[in-house]
Amino acid sequence: MTYRLDVADREQRSSAPLPWAGDTRDGMSLSVSRRGWRRDGRPWFPLSGEYHYARSPRHRWRDELVKMKAAGLDVVATYVLWNHHEPAPDEWRWNGDEDLRAFVEECARAGLLVWLRIGPHCNAEATNGGLPDFALPGSRSDDPDYLARVERYWARLGQEVDGLLFADGGPVIAVQLENEFDEGDPAHIATLHALARRCGLDAPFFSVTANTRFDRSSPVLPLLGGYAYRGWEPGGGSEAVSGYSFGTDEWQATTDLGRIYYAAEEYPRGYIEMGTGSPMRGCDRFLVDPDDVVAQAHDALGRGASMLGYYMFHGGTQQPGLHGDWSLSYDFQAPIGEFGMLRPSWSRYRRLHSLIKAFTPELDAAGVVRDPHARHDPVDTSRLRHIGRFDERGSGFWFVNNRQRNVEMPQRDDVQTEVVTKSDALRVPDRPMSVPPGAFAAFPVRLLVGEAQILWATLQPLTRMQIDGVDTVVLWRPSWSTGELATRDAVEIDDGHDVVRRDAGEGITVRSSPGPWSARIGGGRVVVVDEADSLAASPLRFGGADRLVFSRDGDLVDQDSLTWLASPKTELVVDVIPGDLVAPGGQWTKGGTSPIPGAARWVTTVPPATVEPPDLVGIGGERWLFDLDDHSFDGVAEAQLIVDYVGASASLRADDEIIAEDLFHGEPWVIDLAHVVKRHPGRLMLHIEPWDDGIRGVERPDGPDGLRRGDFRPLVRVGWETREG
Repeated sequence: MTYRLDVADREQRSSAPLPWAGDTRDGMSLSVSRRGWRRDGRPWFPLSGEYHYARSPRHRWRDELVKMKAAGLDVVATYVLWNHHEPAPDEWRWNGDEDLRAFVEECARAGLLVWLRIGPHCNAEATNGGLPDFALPGSRSDDPDYLARVERYWARLGQEVDGLLFADGGPVIAVQLENEFDEGDPAHIATLHALARRCGLDAPFFSVTANTRFDRSSPVLPLLGGYAYRGWEPGGGSEAVSGYSFGTDEWQATTDLGRIYYAAEEYPRGYIEMGTGSPMRGCDRFLVDPDDVVAQAHDALGRGASMLGYYMFHGGTQQPGLHGDWSLSYDFQAPIGEFGMLRPSWSRYRRLHSLIKAFTPELDAAGVVRDPHARHDPVDTSRLRHIGRFDERGSGFWFVNNRQRNVEMPQRDDVQTEVVTKSDALRVPDRPMSVPPGAFAAFPVRLLVGEAQILWATLQPLTRMQIDGVDTVVLWRPSWSTGELATRDAVEIDDGHDVVRRDAGEGITVRSSPGPWSARIGGGRVVVVDEADSLAASPLRFGGADRLVFSRDGDLVDQDSLTWLASPKTELVVDVIPGDLVAPGGQWTKGGTSPIPGAARWVTTVPPATVEPPDLVGIGGERWLFDLDDHSFDGVAEAQLIVDYVGASASLRADDEIIAEDLFHGEPWVIDLAHVVKRHPGRLMLHIEPWDDGIRGVERPDGPDGLRRGDFRPLVRVGWETREG
């Protein structure tokens, strides 16, 4: 079936800056319009990830922040939970893991901006939503006594971040007020805004969550949320949810919240809580499929998002007594887990962010073009879910989605659309293609490469870079796609073996063969890699040039220092494009020919780790003891104990106190003992609770209750010391 997207019907939003938002200081300016964001006058697509400093040990902040940056994020959002900082009147806690100032300073050192979510009410699955008991009377209103307590708290908070706000040259660019304020007087938000500024908590942007009641005159930005997995529902949710059908803001808000709280066309379309998973409690369990959560972000991008903020991007551990009826674990099945483990979603988000950052100008110039016959009901699979982001010339991206959590999607073998402009109608692709269940993609249309043009491709953009002065677009081929590319410019395939056909309009279509390939198109170049390569790719700048680094058997976790995490005694293989002029030092050697066109391959053997796995001694009752000392894991970055068990939950205890726990949800529990031993050297106990037949959302594993196996996986840091070569 041929669908139709008419560029004349595209959404057009004003690019005039909102007068009450943004700021300028020496070295940087920030602004926002109904269309999107600007940084130093250029289009900017903020990519934010939530990380709660008070739920993560201070000694790990730096290592974890650079992992977030390595995934493509440039902003860290964090809740400031009042009951962590003032559990009783005038009993202040701003040190250790609660040292907000030190955390914000660490973000600045990592080159990350900060979005402070200061409440006072935050939710965050915290006791009282983060409010201390003494602040509950009159809370979430303009009650004078409550406001007096908030003012005293915020005045102290203002002191803690003094000098770290944007106007002072610091990283704090935004402040969120309240959270999910869907009842009460809308004037309360204006009151909080004035109070925050009076307490020294000023920033270029103030925001609220989209399900907040606020007066139109309040200078705040409503930001959206969306969750594929919902820990507050039985089994994490068994119904089809929004976020996969390219719905309008009004439709999605009405579906998720029962109403829309603001005039959507008056604000930029941004997210602050795009769920990467969800917390768990009781017997409700689920295992997050990474493609389910990334597909929701893909949906948001297709329907016009100009900011993506994820909740959570890094998991954490709740503080005992401050987690309400939720689990002590706040792992969230996030891209970076509670103990710093990288999940498969981490590299998938990195790939999406690579596209966004490389093509921000094109996304900013484009308006949303909707299928006029779209079906937004999550269970309606009768029509292809697709949308366009195109400028007036029909240049941009065609988004296709055939994925929906909790819905069986059909095989589609007739997928094609017409992108209609004033001058012509371009069929994309020129022959119908097949899209299998679970697939989603963003395909380029009329995309410039130098002065040449890709008419369309069933390849997905990964990044854009200059190689030897030539504008180069790197694309990746989904495993289910034929990987075709069409152009009317001259084509010279300079690496790879690919099928070329000519159409009646004298255009040229290149069909990918297995493996990477490259070609000159007019004065530009394209490089095509496969799906596995796309998940190994990190765009970064070093050696005086923009480069794309492909990491095999290791994860590039610090782009500034070029540092990988890898298993000892393995071979770490790195392909770098462009590969000229930069070579590593130390123990790296040339690794032969890279399969990536134009890339240099370097190889190193990861050093051994002189650490021993913990000796787990069973003492009965599904309990195991082991001993660690301060130096048990010297020389390794992480010491992962992989606990494969059958049971309702597992816990790690020190001196009979639970210091970490896991609610069984279908994957092994990974604990970084190098992290644990910093706080709890000595004897530890692993305890597994028997299976509970009331558990919903996951199946009981085979075998008796208890520990099936406990594997040990140390990880070491491997650096790249650049030298001219």
